[in-house]
Amino acid sequence: MIQISALKVAITMMVMITLPTTFASHEIPRPHHIKIQKKNHSHKSQKTRFTGLNRQVKPAGYVPGHYKLVSESSGHSFFDNWDFFSDADPTHGMVSYQPVDEAWKSGLVSTSPNSAKIQVDNSSWLGDGEPRKSVRITSKSTFKYGLLVLDAIKMPFGCSTWPAFWTVGDNWPMGGEIDIVEGVNMLTKNQMTLHTASGCSVQTPMSNSAMGTVLDKNCDAALDGNSGCGVSDPSEISFGKPFNDNGGGVFVMEWKQSGITIWRFARDQLPTDLTPGHQPNPDSWSSHPPLAHWSNDECNNLSNQFGEHRIVFDITLCGDWAGSQGAYTSGGQCGGSCSEAVKDPANFKDAAWEVASRSNLSTNMP
Repeated sequence: MIQISALKVAITMMVMITLPTTFASHEIPRPHHIKIQKKNHSHKSQKTRFTGLNRQVKPAGYVPGHYKLVSESSGHSFFDNWDFFSDADPTHGMVSYQPVDEAWKSGLVSTSPNSAKIQVDNSSWLGDGEPRKSVRITSKSTFKYGLLVLDAIKMPFGCSTWPAFWTVGDNWPMGGEIDIVEGVNMLTKNQMTLHTASGCSVQTPMSNSAMGTVLDKNCDAALDGNSGCGVSDPSEISFGKPFNDNGGGVFVMEWKQSGITIWRFARDQLPTDLTPGHQPNPDSWSSHPPLAHWSNDECNNLSNQFGEHRIVFDITLCGDWAGSQGAYTSGGQCGGSCSEAVKDPANFKDAAWEVASRSNLSTNMP
């Protein structure tokens, strides 16, 4: 069996992660690609390194399907486990990503005993074309396979915003990318997407009884402007303001050799084994079908498409997706231009990740 360790994350949303025991820490690597946004898709890259795991050795007490928490990061120490990215935004957003000292000084990150927060500057009036201060963080540790759980109290939304919670591998797109939470402006449906090298696709309908709506079948980042193989959550309260108004929720991504699966749970639908004091067991969630599932059979060997990953939180503004004319004006809720919206701090009162930490939620042993 794989001995896996977990890293739990907090910010004003709630995050928990299960990672392999053998993981490495690194400085934030520079992004080495730029994506062209198409329709409802996008993302960026970071550098990672991975050490192989042995699934044949099973520890005493091993229970198939369960996960066991080994370590965690939360509360006031949360940001100790992250690097702050401060280069230019690879998706051409109108943001100035702040280094760690400036992020704290500007109040863009904060913690409490049980949570941590990331937000966009919401107090400064800006001039024409001036970027707004924001934050992008990347986990120092890398992982491959395991369970990643995000308990989100609130997520960023608003005209010009483009938040995401995702994981990314080395040598993008060869190492792969998994977008777990992503959307722009005033959208209300979350989008989940894989970006890979050639040879990965998704069938319609999706396997494993997944309930999401397939937006694009081919995951190849070199095709269709790097749209990837996106899947939309059918619920109108899975992203943005409606999600926050509904009390947030819990996102789960399970990554196994056989496939990658994503669930979202409203608080009143949370499985008992995702609550403190229990070991999560996705095999027991038959009454909660996943939203997205990309199987090894459809993806030409997932273990080759995806290497070790880092976890990323970011909030960019405008850029290749949120700033495109079709996306910005969609639904008629955002007027004027995206660049004009960036100038007014009032547009960013809701542009924040809020994550609550729960020490017993994330576990693992797949």
